[in-house]
Amino acid sequence: MVVRGKASRPLSPPPEVGYGLVRSARDCAMNIYALCDSPILKAEAAGEPGRVLRRMYRGVLMHPALKYGVLRWCNHPGIRPDNAEKFQRPLREAMASAEEQWSNAAWVRNLLAPFAELLDAVREPEWRVRSPAPCSGEPMPEKDLDELLEAAEKDVLRVWGNTPEDPHFPVAAQIVLPGDDQMDGESFLDAMAGLGAPEYRFTTLLFGLARIFIAENPTIRRLLRKPYPGVSEPLRLSPSWIMHRTAFYDAIFFEQIMARLTRNDPPAETRRRLEDILESLIRYLAATSREELAGPRTGLPHPGITCLPKDAAGNPLCAMSAADWKKKKDLGFDDYVPDIDTTYLTVTMASRWLDYAAASGRNFDAPVLDACRDLVSKPWADVFREYQVRGGYGQNPQLIRMKNPLDIDGSAPLWLHKTFCRSDERTICEALGNEVCAGHNMDILETLLRGRRLYNIFEGENLEATRRLIDFHYRAFTTGTYRDMRSVRFYLPIVYAGYAGRMWETWESISREERLILDPEGKIDVIRDTAARYLAKDILGFTCNPLDAAMAVTGLCQLGRRDTAASIAHGLRRLRDAVGEGPKASPFKAYEWTLVRYPSRIIVGSPVTTSLFVLSACAEAKSFLYGPDRLRS
Repeated sequence: MVVRGKASRPLSPPPEVGYGLVRSARDCAMNIYALCDSPILKAEAAGEPGRVLRRMYRGVLMHPALKYGVLRWCNHPGIRPDNAEKFQRPLREAMASAEEQWSNAAWVRNLLAPFAELLDAVREPEWRVRSPAPCSGEPMPEKDLDELLEAAEKDVLRVWGNTPEDPHFPVAAQIVLPGDDQMDGESFLDAMAGLGAPEYRFTTLLFGLARIFIAENPTIRRLLRKPYPGVSEPLRLSPSWIMHRTAFYDAIFFEQIMARLTRNDPPAETRRRLEDILESLIRYLAATSREELAGPRTGLPHPGITCLPKDAAGNPLCAMSAADWKKKKDLGFDDYVPDIDTTYLTVTMASRWLDYAAASGRNFDAPVLDACRDLVSKPWADVFREYQVRGGYGQNPQLIRMKNPLDIDGSAPLWLHKTFCRSDERTICEALGNEVCAGHNMDILETLLRGRRLYNIFEGENLEATRRLIDFHYRAFTTGTYRDMRSVRFYLPIVYAGYAGRMWETWESISREERLILDPEGKIDVIRDTAARYLAKDILGFTCNPLDAAMAVTGLCQLGRRDTAASIAHGLRRLRDAVGEGPKASPFKAYEWTLVRYPSRIIVGSPVTTSLFVLSACAEAKSFLYGPDRLRS
């Protein structure tokens, strides 16, 4: 593999003395420890920022596996003893800084400009390997589809039963050390100027430095990351995975299992087991992960659903080991803010559970149903209006843009308002920095449409806010900016387009009169058609992996266009051909379902996550291709 514009270089020899300079043909190039040890480890910390930076340096870059297995072998030809002061000065100033300086964006950008220059010089290989994959149009026999569904369902039930004392679907977070493909100098400075929590800020700085040095050793980079077929990246290096559970994951898993129950007619025993799983998931969503918040301007009280809940003693309630909980904290994720899409997703799933419970006639857990009713009853359109960018309460701050090409008017940023008290008695509100993700806002729109009467979105300020949210999505799809990887914060474009299917299904349930009030110009129809073309042509029309195919099939079935039936069948065949690729008893590998852009590139998924997406795709396809839904136009 050759990096654009750079010939591959052999692995650099280790330093002859300590881990300082290397006498080689690379003109005494320094490694990251020769650069950082003196200004960080040996300097006096003037205040809390310096102490945090030193702690993060020791906890992250000094980790033995990272130090001796990766970074001590990576020397940068642009950092030498004769110019090291240019790069050590910012680190010394960081050690001597006061917290007030870090709230000054101009100061941050000026301080870290030398590192931004180095990030701009990083040249990425072509990681994704994709070529046209013509669709034959051959349908999949229903028998084959049933076998594929059974394989995915068997894995889902197996994994859930693996931990009877704490049943859950484990998801892995994997750090990709070469960093995020979009993390150039401008994006780095934008993130550093927008982050609030010092731990998160300095972890981002250190992983930015790691990206700079790893890019200069192609051999090391090839060991850490390889080209892959498809859109979503496979998870590798399983010993490094951080296994955990969050409400966000559970909300999507709830939807996928609900699709199996409501689209098909599973056997009675399977139905009972799946219902038990759903009840456990919704309990974790609506009760365990709930905390009480208030609007930043109006003080309007409302719940928030956090992704990493703790008990009264501060212990994790997210199926995370003590070692991984510490690792999470070391990476800067100690202060975790409830996010807006998990909250709105939970509202939708709570509403669906109430509907299902009423229709099934089964006696489900009363406290869980009460928690769902209470959550659904909150004024969610009013909550959204307060967070909406350039809404009636003034512009909501987007602290981190990272060259995002989206026109964010009408959207809501990621994080709900929550304050954190620091050890020096300061209060931080924007611990993670705030930014906009298009996929999060699709979740909000679907929730508002589903609860349209309860939340009174047909008149006044609520109607205006809903229309502006529709306009945001319309602009994203019609301009094509949703496909630009710079628009991504957590959701890949394939996920955003796929989740438009869930929104469309809700839209179909709305009367014509209601549709004309909310969308008189037919913008949602355009969103549907654009998303369907993208999933059928750009995803299934090229090389894709099983997770890509499953997300595309589910989205196309939900979007309900008959002219995509051949593409759906093509995606199902891709899923059938992949069965058996997974580790041990898992039929599928783990793939990148969602991601985090910083402090480094962190990809999230697991083998059972892939099985859950395949389960949903098969359930939707069975209904769409062979059930009553086959008559949809």
